[in-house]
Amino acid sequence: MDEIHNCPNKPMLAGSSNIRRGMDSTIRSQLGKEREMSNFTSGKLRCSALLASALLVASSVVPMTSAAYAQDKKPVIRYVFKFSTKWWPPEIDKKIQENAARLGVDYEVVGPENGDIAKQVEMIENYVSDKVDALVVSSLGPATCQAVDDAIAAGVPVVMGDGDCSESTRLGYYGSNNLSLGADAATLFAEAVKDKGHQRVLVVTGTPGAQNLQEREQGFKDKVKDLALDVEFLPTIPCYEDTQKAIDAIESSLRADPSITAVYVTALWPFQASAASLPLMTAKAKEGKLVVVNVDAFPNGLKLVEDGYIYGQVSQNLGQLTAGMVEYANQVALNGVKYPSVCNLANQLITKDGGSGRISAAEFNKKIWTDFDWDTHPVQVTDCQ
Repeated sequence: MDEIHNCPNKPMLAGSSNIRRGMDSTIRSQLGKEREMSNFTSGKLRCSALLASALLVASSVVPMTSAAYAQDKKPVIRYVFKFSTKWWPPEIDKKIQENAARLGVDYEVVGPENGDIAKQVEMIENYVSDKVDALVVSSLGPATCQAVDDAIAAGVPVVMGDGDCSESTRLGYYGSNNLSLGADAATLFAEAVKDKGHQRVLVVTGTPGAQNLQEREQGFKDKVKDLALDVEFLPTIPCYEDTQKAIDAIESSLRADPSITAVYVTALWPFQASAASLPLMTAKAKEGKLVVVNVDAFPNGLKLVEDGYIYGQVSQNLGQLTAGMVEYANQVALNGVKYPSVCNLANQLITKDGGSGRISAAEFNKKIWTDFDWDTHPVQVTDCQ
């Protein structure tokens, strides 16, 4: 190979050391032949021949190298969740990554600090600029939905998970039927207030404008109306997905208005705390003067159910919401598998003692939060409710 480096005006050949190794054998063979050929005694002619051979080898090696790189590259899927923190445990995170490895995709769950919708939009826009292969998005509100439309227009396929943008151009939604989550909570509420007359209900929700939370509230109210319950709803209070703000909303409302007879919370926020953080709520519930129901079932909240402070909870299919999301995105966004535009998952009703069509708080807590026996079966179209 030294001969070619001694040639004047030698070309710069792009590529890895593989190119040089490929050139080596060809050039040495050429040199051997040239020593026997009198018409190549000129150094200038010899260099010309060497360079021609080198370029021929380089042109054949470079495409092979590029093709090999393309074959090794994994499709990139990013799940832009509502928060930077994950609500699921490490045991399930491991299952998610196992699914991603099995599918051969580069998958990561990310999200904005403190549920900041502007930051979520910025993250979506950055991933579009990076030309990721697909996005999963859990909407925080209308601005997120506009970013989803913009991503689709830019050629990045987007599916929604957990929080939908039903009016957007997204490819599909995979997650709970939020109207039915609210309706199931209303069913539990109706059981608890049967024959108790007029009810004054406080609703606590998260971020205003989030479609999934709006639907949980609407589903609750629609079911209450269908059941012809005598209910008066107080103005809904948002907590912006903040545990302490949710606690304050409940406690300050009960303190200011002792006539409140029920509380419905559209997610888990205040019940991530213990009973000691909710003294007025727990005292009134123990006295039989307050009924509490909510969506989502996590350990502290389940303890409140066991102790009689919360009448019942409605859980989503946590395994499919987490480990199933990467499979759904891979099938729909990357491989064009046809699903209904909305693929809803089944709910689970939870009360202190369980019973027909439901599960006890103690049993659910052991299954989900002690044994981590989550439903993580491979996603299929028949899962859609």
